[in-house]
Amino acid sequence: VQFEGGIIYTTFKPENLNEEIETDNNTIQDYIDNNSSIISSKTFNKMDKMESALGFFIGAKKDFENFKAGTNFERFSKKVEGDYNIELNSGITYERTYTKEIAVNGVVGNISKSINDYVGFEAGLGYYIGSGKFKYNYVKYDSNNNIVDENNPEEELNLENGFGFKIGTNLNYPINSNLNIIGNFNYRNLELDVENTNDSIDLSGIEFSGGLNYRY
Repeated sequence: VQFEGGIIYTTFKPENLNEEIETDNNTIQDYIDNNSSIISSKTFNKMDKMESALGFFIGAKKDFENFKAGTNFERFSKKVEGDYNIELNSGITYERTYTKEIAVNGVVGNISKSINDYVGFEAGLGYYIGSGKFKYNYVKYDSNNNIVDENNPEEELNLENGFGFKIGTNLNYPINSNLNIIGNFNYRNLELDVENTNDSIDLSGIEFSGGLNYRY
């Protein structure tokens, strides 16, 4: 039996979430552009789009005659933030921070076939659970820096569980008879539906992972 674990870097582009981010950024920028004559100072940090995420994996494998089979638990997540501070000529100030985050957990069964001692092919089928959260923090100050309005809404993004698959290559570099450095390069196909809607979140992408494998 072999135990393994490591880190994950993955690309993904949830277009509908990125469209919401772009809309938020454009709405704030339009307000600033259209009201420049009454704005005395401003800072605006736009929210980045979701294009990649970091995570980890942990699991076990077993050798069979011509292949290896195993199961991994994996998780990756992404959080993006934006904020602005706008002060008007009247002394009124508006502050807002806003965040979007998404997290995906999965249990993946995989089968790998070695080409040689260092390189092999791998394919896997996973069952994934996803969730998201949107947070906003809005504060309005009067000219004396007193809070006159405040709002902190929070919205959950509830995703239905679903299946996805991976296919790619794996690398194996032995350190000694029991310990190996491992790496994987996979394409992941995964799309999870948003509960009670006709929308879905595309979480497909290219995945790189690396870690250690210990043969027990």
